[in-house]
Amino acid sequence: MLQLDYIGLLNTDHRRKGPVQMFLQGRESHTRYVLDTLPSWVADMLGHTPESMGERRSISGANLALCNQETREALYRALVEGGYQVRPIGEGAEYREISQVFVP
Repeated sequence: MLQLDYIGLLNTDHRRKGPVQMFLQGRESHTRYVLDTLPSWVADMLGHTPESMGERRSISGANLALCNQETREALYRALVEGGYQVRPIGEGAEYREISQVFVP
């Protein structure tokens, strides 16, 4: 199990502008795990920001180690309760529940 340590947004679909995927990364791990869908609350927060309208392929992520434990747990809980799943980027692996890969 990996300690949830970093989140970020990226765009691997060159036909669409702005971020279309969210990834998670665990502490002391170089592997990034992409979510099966972009959470609706992320899309709502971005709205019409310059990052979502431009040709950028990524937006700076957040180092969760800089957040307090309550914030990390709230993010983790929102992802788990939302039923999101993850798989390693670039691998043909199947999606797994977040709680099977990460802990808050």
